[in-house]
Amino acid sequence: MIDPTTIIHPSAVIDPTATIHETASVGAGVWIGARAVVEAGARVGQGAVVGAWARVGRGALVGREAIVRERAVVEAEARIGAGAIVGRGAWVGDGAVVGAWARVGPGAVVGAGARVGAGATVEDFGNVSPE
Repeated sequence: MIDPTTIIHPSAVIDPTATIHETASVGAGVWIGARAVVEAGARVGQGAVVGAWARVGRGALVGREAIVRERAVVEAEARIGAGAIVGRGAWVGDGAVVGAWARVGPGAVVGAGARVGAGATVEDFGNVSPE
C-alpha cells in the first residue's frame, strides 16, 4: 500500500506488498523489498535499498546508497548515513545515528540516541549504547 501523499521518484522499484506511509519520500533508483514498511515522514535517499520485511521508522533518514537489509529496523528519527549498511535483523534505536559508510552487523543493536562513526563497524550481534 502506498499512501497518495508520498513522494516517490518514478525510477524507484517498490514491491507491491510494501507499505509506504503518508509524507514519506523515496528517491531515484531506490529498491524496497517485500513487506517492507516506510513510516510517515521517513526519507529514503537515492539508490538506497530497504530489504524485505525491514522497517524504516517515522521521520527516519536512510541516506544515499545506504542498505537496510532484510528484517532490520531503523526506528523513529534515526539517521543512516550515505553508503552505510544495516545488517539483517539489526536494530537501530530512536534518534540513533549511523555514520556514512559504517557497517552495522547482522543482529546488532544500536541503542536509542547512540552514535556509530563514519566508516566504523559494529560487529555481528554487537551492541552500541549511547554515551
